[in-house]
Amino acid sequence: MTSGLKEVRLGFLLVLLVGSCKEPRPSTASLPVSTASTIIPGRSDVEIADIRKTYRSVGERLEKLDRVVVELDGYAAEGARATGYFSALTLEKLRVEYFAESGYRVHDFYFADSSLVFMYSTRQLASQMTPELLGVVENRFYVSNGRLIRWVDDRGRMRTTTQPDAQAELLKVLEDAAEFKGIVTRRYKD
Repeated sequence: MTSGLKEVRLGFLLVLLVGSCKEPRPSTASLPVSTASTIIPGRSDVEIADIRKTYRSVGERLEKLDRVVVELDGYAAEGARATGYFSALTLEKLRVEYFAESGYRVHDFYFADSSLVFMYSTRQLASQMTPELLGVVENRFYVSNGRLIRWVDDRGRMRTTTQPDAQAELLKVLEDAAEFKGIVTRRYKD
């Protein structure tokens, strides 16, 4: 995929995420992928601290938020479900669960001002022959203004955010966030 196509695709996803908020926000869709993923020394630590405050705050208020659950057909062998947590008309957290014989996968997306800021992914690996849990795999993605500022991979390593594999992961996270955000938001507004 060419760099220009990546920029257009990433820009389209950002417009989807930003465009669904109630009040218009400045678009970051014009940022090229190479610029969008650049780490600005010192600034990313402050942004990560703010992101952590956001998801802790959502966690503390989760029981008070409006909740909508949508069963998802065709996303996993044993079923899938998306749960959106809203304050007024603003999505603050989105949980997508996938069920399968070989394990259970959960993606938790956190939003600030209707923009994705954090995604925590866990996958529990189970034996198909016994109820034994074989392991848990985790990934953490910190996002600011549509750019990946930190990725902690499934081995607990901080990955370089400017590498092509990091950009591919970011694109998948943004696509999933946009898709499922749209699904739960439409159901919430119905």
